[in-house]
Amino acid sequence: MHLEDKSYLMRLGPQTYIDARDHRATLARYINDCRAPALYNVRFDKLPDEGRAFVVSTRAICDGEELFVDYGRWYWALSEPRRI
Repeated sequence: MHLEDKSYLMRLGPQTYIDARDHRATLARYINDCRAPALYNVRFDKLPDEGRAFVVSTRAICDGEELFVDYGRWYWALSEPRRI
């Protein structure tokens, strides 16, 4: 699969992906990866046969708290460093 921007792409299973790039109403697209496993507070339950995934909390989450999930090792391994 060749996409210019894979920032919002989630692999559900073999050759099964969802891309939330153009779907701003999909709130899961705003969940971040902080690279600190102790801070993860949600996980994705992927359902490739249904073409979707659920966001599941792994602990109590306070109002206004940012959500963090592990994007997986390949998400960052394939990206090029950028200076900000």
